[in-house]
Amino acid sequence: MKRHVVMAEDISEGPRRRICAESLGRHIFSEFNLNIKRTLWIECDPFLKETFHAAHFTPAYHDGQEIIYTIDWRPLFTAEKTAMRPHLQTFYKST
Repeated sequence: MKRHVVMAEDISEGPRRRICAESLGRHIFSEFNLNIKRTLWIECDPFLKETFHAAHFTPAYHDGQEIIYTIDWRPLFTAEKTAMRPHLQTFYKST
C-alpha cells in the first residue's frame, strides 16, 4: 500500500469532470511534500457513485516553473479496494 492516500470528489455545481486533478494534484503534492510515486490518488467517479478510480501521474514537461503531469485513470486494484473499503464507504456516505 502507498504511504499516503488522497481521496477526492468534485462537489461543485454544474458539469462534473476530472479536469482539475492535475493542478489539484500538483498543489497537494507540493503543499504536503508528498512523493507522487508513494501516493495513491483516488477519485469518486462523478457520474457513477460508488465507482472509484486511481490516478497515475506521469511527468509530461516542465513549464519553467513547475512540472506538468499527464494522468492515466484506472479502476482500483482488488488489494486497494480491500484495504480502502472502510474509507471509501465513509467517503461515499459523506458526499
